[in-house]
Amino acid sequence: MKNKQLQLLLISIIVFAFSCKQKSSTPLEIVSLNDGWQFSEAGKNEWLSAKVPGTVHGDLQANKKIDWPYYRDNEKEQFWIEKKDWEYKTTFQVTAQQLQQERLDLVFEGLDTYAAIYLNDSLIKSTDNMFVGWEIPCKKYLKNGTNSLRVLFKSATNITLAQLKANKYLIPCANEYAADSLRSNVFARKAPYHWGWDWGPRIVTCGIWRPAYLQIWNSAKINDVFYAAKEIKKDKATYNAKVEVNATTTTNATFVININGKKAASKEVKLATGSNNVELDFEILNPELWWSYGLGKQPLYAVETQLLVGNNAISKKMRKVGVRKLELVQTPDSAGGASFMFKLNDVAVFMKGSNYIPADNLLPDVTPERYKKVIKATTDANMNMLRVWGGAIYENDLFYDLCDENGILVWQDFMFACSMIPNGKDHLANIKLEFDENIKRLRNHASLALWCGNNENMVAWKGWGWQKAFKLTPSDSTEIMDTYKKVFYEMLPNAIKEHDGTHAYWPSSPGGGYEWNKEQNPKSGDVHDWSIWF
Repeated sequence: MKNKQLQLLLISIIVFAFSCKQKSSTPLEIVSLNDGWQFSEAGKNEWLSAKVPGTVHGDLQANKKIDWPYYRDNEKEQFWIEKKDWEYKTTFQVTAQQLQQERLDLVFEGLDTYAAIYLNDSLIKSTDNMFVGWEIPCKKYLKNGTNSLRVLFKSATNITLAQLKANKYLIPCANEYAADSLRSNVFARKAPYHWGWDWGPRIVTCGIWRPAYLQIWNSAKINDVFYAAKEIKKDKATYNAKVEVNATTTTNATFVININGKKAASKEVKLATGSNNVELDFEILNPELWWSYGLGKQPLYAVETQLLVGNNAISKKMRKVGVRKLELVQTPDSAGGASFMFKLNDVAVFMKGSNYIPADNLLPDVTPERYKKVIKATTDANMNMLRVWGGAIYENDLFYDLCDENGILVWQDFMFACSMIPNGKDHLANIKLEFDENIKRLRNHASLALWCGNNENMVAWKGWGWQKAFKLTPSDSTEIMDTYKKVFYEMLPNAIKEHDGTHAYWPSSPGGGYEWNKEQNPKSGDVHDWSIWF
């Protein structure tokens, strides 16, 4: 009897050990949550089919509740939509085996904008920034079988109008004669152009505008990798891979870098519980250089970083890397100014390009084909640079991938345009979150040429009469400018230094230099020449 009990105990120990080993070496699993959604005006319980990624305007049109927003003055007939709250819901399945895994995270890559997320009727997250993704640990809220997921979107117009009324002074924005509902948009970390611009309609939409999924993993997961060029020579390019890793427990791991499928470097490390930063160097021998359109080809190397526990690759990140040197050259000249010139692989490049605005107010309607059409039009016009304008969005990954593949350099604005910045600890922390995520998301692209703080904020402050138009006192003006300087001369350059450090930063366009009070200057910066069309 005792022998039999001992045998059963030994078998149990072996089975437990085997199951633990299997659990810890399970690769990361992604379960899409883009299907089966419905939506309703909040409180009405009138559910209709919805598309994710999507927008409430798109869903209303698809269900024949509104006409196409861009036809004639339909835009004005649909302003009521932005003043309502909207609710989205779906259900999804989770298995007992999935629930045994260490981490289950709910991921929304983009929510527009003020959202409350409920999982099985428990509030698990409230969001307030369109420009960031949300990764929410949710295992304790999940159950075996059917789970319900609900997202309540509060009206951005109503929320920001309340903030406008509560603020002690008006925050200057592009049109001092605008209705309050336009001026209020400065309080939202949401695409400014949704409230209307001189080139486009006012469609203040909301929705799950980027993919949603459940992320299931064990032991450790790569969050991000930055491939920072150390030295680029004709015979080899040397890179430092900076890997951000999250681990559930102390773990022995191996990191492997493959280039075009071939092993280029590896490193064994002991991960600590929580966040880890791992660095390893690698080389690309006899590299083919990446060139902008018209100067040469755009070869891209598939660089993959793997995280191995034992012999199992449990997490991977792959980026296409273009080998190139790029610098903004500002050399003092005899005219009393300084050059504003990009050098690519030590060759001066004459920049030819456009100011790029989103292809639609309803962003999920921009299909891959439409993105490809824009980039083809860019090369057909012999352009080699696009400026992602600051009144819009940090574009989808596909946009930057296409720029990489076609040699289109990107001047990247941060999402501030023609307005000043509200103060407040929470608002600035929200902005910092946005800076960190988008710098890390975009920094690896060969096409990225320049970070720019904002569009026309400084020239507007100094030249558009805002202090008088908005009846600002000297103390109000000082507070507004102190916030501006904190965002664009402290928070943003510090974030770029921390997460990138390989691309130039320009505080405001147009601008005349890095000092905070420099206006546009044709002798040493960039100029917006409105006389061309006004």
